[in-house]
Amino acid sequence: MAFMNIEIEERIDGGVHIKYNGAYLKYKEIIKRPAKLTEKVIKIRKKYIPLAGHP
Repeated sequence: MAFMNIEIEERIDGGVHIKYNGAYLKYKEIIKRPAKLTEKVIKIRKKYIPLAGHP
């Protein structure tokens, strides 16, 4: 199993940096949750009919 080293640094100036295996990662902070879709998708299914030789 590979060992992963993840560090989250909170700086004095208020900045947050994420370091993964010694390299800093670029990221974008999510301020607001995305809105959920209100419309539901309905799939029409065909009725399953077994083959004539099926017991």
